[in-house]
Amino acid sequence: MQATWRRAAVRLFSDSSRPTNLMADVHGTTHGKKAWRNKPLFRREGDKKFRTGTEAADMLYEEAHRRDPYQTEFLTAVKSFTESVVPVFDRYPKYAWVMKQLMEPERVIQFRVPWVDDLGSRRVNRGFRVQFSSCCGPYVGGLRFHPETRHGTVKFLAFENVFRNAVYGPLGGAAGGADFNPLDKSEAEIMRFCQSFTTELANYIGPTTDIPTAGVNVGPRELGFMFGQFKRLRQLHPLRRCRAWTGCWGAARTFRKCLVTA
Repeated sequence: MQATWRRAAVRLFSDSSRPTNLMADVHGTTHGKKAWRNKPLFRREGDKKFRTGTEAADMLYEEAHRRDPYQTEFLTAVKSFTESVVPVFDRYPKYAWVMKQLMEPERVIQFRVPWVDDLGSRRVNRGFRVQFSSCCGPYVGGLRFHPETRHGTVKFLAFENVFRNAVYGPLGGAAGGADFNPLDKSEAEIMRFCQSFTTELANYIGPTTDIPTAGVNVGPRELGFMFGQFKRLRQLHPLRRCRAWTGCWGAARTFRKCLVTA
């Protein structure tokens, strides 16, 4: 797992911050390392510098905890990742500044999803989409329909997708979902919810911007409802512009192994 984290980090950091001295050796120059270590990583409460990769990892985790102390899943992921890339920070101190930016998502979208159940009652759920990083390409990430879905959960999943997608393809990382339980709903209710969810999210997704994929309780049926609504809203078919949006409705076949029904 740590080796995978490191491969993802090197690829992400390389795309986010090109070497300033192309004539340096593969490990960087000693002068360059000292120069970066003499710069404060944080300046909120005085200049905070680090000498080792371990100190950099601790400082990054403390900053993440200060900003989001109650998002335990996200904080656990940040701690695991920063500890795994300590050798990278030792060798390339400047990448600690890249990680400082990667810890904060580029965009966090929260919206209400109004829909009508089979009895005619108006229902309202919360929808989320966290677009964490697009430094490697358009955002790609699954959707999660589960009653326990919260902002912190989606943020944690989006953070992990950043590094997963960096390893397996030139793609960005995102995640989304809603506190909606489709297991006790009729197919008509699920359709109405998915259509309302897509209507609220349509301005932020697209074949070259953000591609939602399958996830917890989101399979080919749900993706089909959302993809159909997206086509109606945009009056286009993105098949020719992005292979992830295929004729099998929103990458359901492409990401079949990612489908989770419980």
